[in-house]
Amino acid sequence: MRKIILRLRLSAVLFVTFIFFLGCGQSGGLSGPDQEVVNIAKKELDKILVHCNGHWFYKASPLGDVRIYEITELKPIISSKPLSEAEKLNKVEWDGHVAYIGTDKSSVRECIIQGVKSFVHTTPKDKINTWSEWSRFYNLLPVSFANGFIVFLNKKNGQWEITGGSYTTCLPITCADIPQVKGLK
Repeated sequence: MRKIILRLRLSAVLFVTFIFFLGCGQSGGLSGPDQEVVNIAKKELDKILVHCNGHWFYKASPLGDVRIYEITELKPIISSKPLSEAEKLNKVEWDGHVAYIGTDKSSVRECIIQGVKSFVHTTPKDKINTWSEWSRFYNLLPVSFANGFIVFLNKKNGQWEITGGSYTTCLPITCADIPQVKGLK
């Protein structure tokens, strides 16, 4: 268990370092092309990341149990790479990614909605359907977010294409999936 937690924290540090060293910092009002990129990425992420009651929610199964995470604030960060001459000749107009990351004001909490019982890990019954305490965003960084909500995409011949993503540990979710248990407003 300790090794898993250490790996999660290392993944979190690597993810944050990756985002900041790419020089992706962009916020506030977005221009037309940037807003278009964010809209395409959001449409892809709408399958696994929902905005309900003013907060963001996603579902994951990091230890075999199923958890829903609530995040108070996320912001899109856009990073495009300079196009090579070959890409321009191939009519590539844009290539890069959009990452939804927490801010220094973000908080997160989790609710285990389905426990697991195995020889490695058993979810305590009192933890099921109970929200955890709020935590600073980077202190409770689950596996799926350690991998990041990043959508890789490009635009070629006027058409957008999703070329990958690093949110594969997330499960589909809708606002109706969010449990109405103690701690939820």
